Order: sequence, then C-alpha cells, then structure tokens
Amino acid sequence: MATARCTWTEVSGVDGYNVYLKSNGTFVKQNSELITETVYDIENLEDGNYEAYATSVLNSVESDASNVKGFDIESSPYIENRFVLIVDTGSSDTFNLRNGQGTDYPIDWYLLSNPSINGSLMGNGAQTITFPDPGIYVVQIGQPFHRLAYFGFGDRLKVIDLAQFGNIQWSSLQGMFQGCENMEGSFTDVPDLSLATNMQDAFLTCQLFNPESLISGWDTSGIESFYRTFMDCAIDQDFSGLDISSVTTMYRCFHRSSGVPGLSCENFTKSIVGIANFVYNNLGPYSITLDRAQGRTFATSNDGGANFANAGTALDYLLGDTGSGNAGWTMTHHTEQENCS
Repeated sequence: MATARCTWTEVSGVDGYNVYLKSNGTFVKQNSELITETVYDIENLEDGNYEAYATSVLNSVESDASNVKGFDIESSPYIENRFVLIVDTGSSDTFNLRNGQGTDYPIDWYLLSNPSINGSLMGNGAQTITFPDPGIYVVQIGQPFHRLAYFGFGDRLKVIDLAQFGNIQWSSLQGMFQGCENMEGSFTDVPDLSLATNMQDAFLTCQLFNPESLISGWDTSGIESFYRTFMDCAIDQDFSGLDISSVTTMYRCFHRSSGVPGLSCENFTKSIVGIANFVYNNLGPYSITLDRAQGRTFATSNDGGANFANAGTALDYLLGDTGSGNAGWTMTHHTEQENCS
C-alpha cells in the first residue's frame, strides 16, 4: 500500500479545500473536514492508475474541478517504514553512519545492480557496514535508529540518494546531510519530526539535492532552528507553506555563497511572501533573522498572498520595525526588482 501526496496552488480568501479521487469510475471526496493547507495525503492506495483533483470552498460553495491530475502508484522497492539511503562506496567496501544514534537497530542492504547480493545486521550507534565488494548499495535502516549527522565529514560523499525517510522518529536533523554533495532526493514520504527541534545545517552544501517532494509539506511546527538549513543547496521549491510556528532563527537559511543556483526568483519570492503571511496570520514569530540572502532575487510586483497587495508590500511588513506594527525580521544582500524576468 502506498500514499499519494496531493498539492495545489493556494486560492486567496477561501474557507478551505476538498480533494477527490477517482474510484471505480467515480470521483469520491477523500476528506471529512475542509482542508486548510494546500497539501493532502491519500493513504492506503494499491498499485494502479489514479486521477485526483482539488476544489476550493467559500461560504459552502464549491468551485468546479479544473485541475484533474493523473498519477500512477507502484509498490516501493524498499522495506516499508525503513530509512533508506543509496550509497556508492567508490573504491571502498564500507559505509559509516556517522554520528548515528540508536541501539540494536536493524540494517538490511543489497547491491543495487544485483539484489540477490544482500545482507543484514544489527546496528549500534555510528555503525560501519562492510559489503562484500565496492559498489552501489541500498541501505535500509529501522527503528530505534533516530539520528544521523555528517557535519561535513566522514562518508558524506558516498551518499547518492535519500530514497525514503520511513517512520524513524528523528531526534534532530542538525548537520544530518551537511556536505553530502552527491546526494539527490527521490523520497516521496515525509519525515517524522515530532521529536525534533533543530534543522541547523541539515542540507548545507547539498549541491545535487532538489527533490520533487515538497519540504513545505513537512510538519515543521516544532522546529526552532532553520540556521543555514538550505544554504548552498540545489533545492528550488516554493517554501510558502512552511510552518514556522516555533522558529527562533532562520539565519542564512536561503543564502547562496557558491555557484549552486538554488532558489529561483519565483520560488524565493513566494517563500518570503509565504513567511510574511504566516507571521501576519499567526501574530508571530517576530524579530527573526534571515541575515544574508545573497544570490536571491525578490520580485516586488508578484502576488502578495491573502494579506498584502503585492510581494513588495509583504516584504515591507516582514522587514519593517515592530514598533510600527510590522514583523521586525532582518534580511540583507538579496536583490529586489519589479519582476522575475
């Protein structure tokens, strides 16, 4: 069984959304209550072809279906609920889970090109896995493993894909994939961050990491630190849906100091506008520092979301002084222009 994550573009001023899935030739509503976010997970889907769409609702009046999307569900090649990395050992035959935490956690692995070559072991702490030969391996890790942190060292360059988060309850994401410059992100699930408060440097300098799965769909309501989280990272997504309820710092979260492109003008603008609207709607958090956003371009004439006439007005609110009724955030070294083109 699999889960399909449905996302759609925000419609300003509506009460919420409904999601419909085609089942036995008929579209059936999936949610029992109005959805207030722009993301919804349809769970327990068997292999097959599906169609789904979202509608907006205002004063109990539902919009027409105008965004029907088809998608296929295929069984995952990985063990359900496992944390899965694909690693290229290069000339070595080992892989180390740097700063790993957990006792007696299961590890199963197989050679990507020949799954009949496989093995298993029980891991402890920063476990080193020894394979029969150098190669590209799928490594599948289960609970009670709960922490991994490369911090820019160790076997960081051997990680070539974050394939699945599984049901690991992460105690922290600080430094988790820092320096994993060869890592892509093919995962389609979301991490369990219910015990985590720190995402500092989590994807710092991940130069190939640009997953299709939206980070803004993660439950980050308990995360306090986004310190340099996506700095010099290839990720180019709309972060406007990010939950920053508990944030105390976003220092250089979107900063670019290298040649890695990262956030486009469109997505950077949407992200900052989303943050401004979140702060406005939730009465905080105020006076947070983004510090440098070098290499990022903000389009002032773009959409300002539900609360602002345009993106420029949203930015003025976000960066304006709290004494004047604004949010009091700080952000420097970005470029402002009228349009992205």
